[in-house]
Amino acid sequence: MKSKIILILILLCAILLRLYNLGKAPFWEDELLTLYRINMPPAAIFRTTIPFFTHPPLFYLLLNAWVKLTGVNEFTLRFLPFAFSVLSVFMIFKLGEIIYNRRIGLYAALLLAFSPFDIYYAQEAKNYSMSWALGLISFWLFYRLIKNFSSTNFIAYILVTLVSWYTSYTAIIYSFLQGICVFIFFKPRHIAKWFGAYLYIIILYLPWFNLIWKQPRSWHAIKWIPATSNYFLKSAQFIGELLYLFPLNAANERILPVSLSFCAILVALALVEFRKNNRFKFVLAPEKKDIMLLVWIISPLAAYYLIDKFWFNIFGMQRYFALVLIPLLILLSKGINRFRFGFQLLIILFIVSYAFTGSVYPYYLSGKKICDERWGNALNTIKRIDRLQSAVVIPISPEPLDYYKSNLRFIGIDDDKTCVYKNRDFKSIFVISRTVRNISVVLPKYILHNEWQEGSLNVKWYKIKK
Repeated sequence: MKSKIILILILLCAILLRLYNLGKAPFWEDELLTLYRINMPPAAIFRTTIPFFTHPPLFYLLLNAWVKLTGVNEFTLRFLPFAFSVLSVFMIFKLGEIIYNRRIGLYAALLLAFSPFDIYYAQEAKNYSMSWALGLISFWLFYRLIKNFSSTNFIAYILVTLVSWYTSYTAIIYSFLQGICVFIFFKPRHIAKWFGAYLYIIILYLPWFNLIWKQPRSWHAIKWIPATSNYFLKSAQFIGELLYLFPLNAANERILPVSLSFCAILVALALVEFRKNNRFKFVLAPEKKDIMLLVWIISPLAAYYLIDKFWFNIFGMQRYFALVLIPLLILLSKGINRFRFGFQLLIILFIVSYAFTGSVYPYYLSGKKICDERWGNALNTIKRIDRLQSAVVIPISPEPLDYYKSNLRFIGIDDDKTCVYKNRDFKSIFVISRTVRNISVVLPKYILHNEWQEGSLNVKWYKIKK
């Protein structure tokens, strides 16, 4: 009963932390693309997903049904990611409990509840929180099969894994990771059933397999991801961000080595035994379940390294590694559990306080997301200045901006191209660029008249030369 009360309190904290300011920040580019897709009929959602190198359409279909019930605004569009994020907090408790014990599950749930990385994506209308929650459920069912192979768990695992595949391509990588663990944990008579499960999943995924071959033909959706020069340092940086050591404040990067060392010690404690024979000593003696969690951490890094090295740039995006956070937090919790109970509480309180004061509170205090793109404000200002005889150059496709019903003339250009406009068709031209990814526009027949900021958007107003 006591642990249930603690779990309820942790879930309440997770809800409050993710619900606060959920609808305050304006939509940014990726969320506008989400909104653009879900406003289509279901068949059109499939058609618009295929040409772009993007994730499968299940999240967009689910959100399409959701907004028909609730309407569209910043709060309702982000509510489903919020709900899946809270579900992840509950599921990491269940996973930690079934792998080790209830206390470790509670510690892991508390750490995830206060994770700024998870909070940030819980407040973004994208498929990431849903993908991570489904991944957690899949691993939980996977471990239940290890402990007690049953038809019910087997069918549930197939269904959840299939749904996760239709939500995110990263789920496929984690399914192959589970395949590696099959040979470590499963009894020989169950391995054939495991391969049977994946035969069912692949057959049910064939309709999408038939379509995704067309996606790699269109690389412009991901070519902005920077190349990685040092994979080891990049991995360390990502792990630091996932462990909420400095995810929202770049000024804290100087303490990365200290923070990572602290976490490495706790993880190491999870993998050793204390033996006292003639003398006290530490012995590295990981259990099979410890090895499973280590494989869970290492395998995705290796897979993304190979993809990045031989296919396309992906190692620069930490959100694709996010499910690595789960085994890290569980191993951290096991390491904390090695101490006496009083020290356990001190360590947990220190980590949670550090995360809240260093990242979560400043995030709430500023009231801004990292991508603070105030498209509505920018377009409304342009409309007031000159709507009829002006054009707006933007670094994104014009269609997602239909949400604002501005009736402006848009000219969309790619980030990596220089736009040269030599005509005198418009009285004014407005150029909207982003601080994160700028665009180059040459207007020889226009002169800069004014410039202002709308969050992370930079707006330049050019008037025709007389």
